[in-house]
Amino acid sequence: MCDSRIATIVKDLIGSIEQLVAKHRITPAEYRAAVGFLKETAEAGEIPLLLDAFLEALVVNADNGNRRGTSSSVLGPYYLEGAPFIEDGRLASSGEAGERLVVSGSVRDVKGKPLSNAVLDFWQADSRGRYSDFNPGPPEMNLRGRIRSGKDGSYELHTVKPAPYTLPHDGPTGRLLQALGRHAWRPAHIHLKASCEGYRTLTTQFYLGDSDYLDSDAANAVRADLVRPVKPAGSGYSLDFDVVLEPDS
Repeated sequence: MCDSRIATIVKDLIGSIEQLVAKHRITPAEYRAAVGFLKETAEAGEIPLLLDAFLEALVVNADNGNRRGTSSSVLGPYYLEGAPFIEDGRLASSGEAGERLVVSGSVRDVKGKPLSNAVLDFWQADSRGRYSDFNPGPPEMNLRGRIRSGKDGSYELHTVKPAPYTLPHDGPTGRLLQALGRHAWRPAHIHLKASCEGYRTLTTQFYLGDSDYLDSDAANAVRADLVRPVKPAGSGYSLDFDVVLEPDS
């Protein structure tokens, strides 16, 4: 970001805060309390969590106003680079606990052209709402993997239904959510980063239509077009999710 853009944004930010202070007649004591809250949040290591919970979705929604392809969504704090490529789309091992879920769809451009060899990087919580490498319990890189779309742009992912989970809520971010009358739950979802040469990388997540908390997501990241119905299929369930990528220029 160039210095002139930073200056413009910061000036507007200060101007907006000035209006807020005047509108609500913020007192010096309230200002000091806010400084103390931010200090406590930093000491707890929750600055990224606080910003993700309250601001990231706003930024993503503004960006979606310029998109012609699949809507983007928040990256969230649980992404890891370098997930392994998986064979036959088997994201979940045979021993993974949970109800089986097959996610299928196609990757195409905004004109409907199928895109082969696109890299689809998936990650998700397990059936207990835990992310590998962040929560104790799941093995390293569990439920994280990359696949490539086929010649016709199709893909198929074999996994388990993720569970809803809570954002960390025993610190200052959780107290602020509670003060606002909000809970810390996120609905069940699967993350996806899709990339293809010549196209803009998409970071998104799609939501299981039978999940709780779709109307009250703690991160305010649910979009109606990213909610997908979950259908019974054999001994498990299925979900369809097509990916539409935009040219990068």
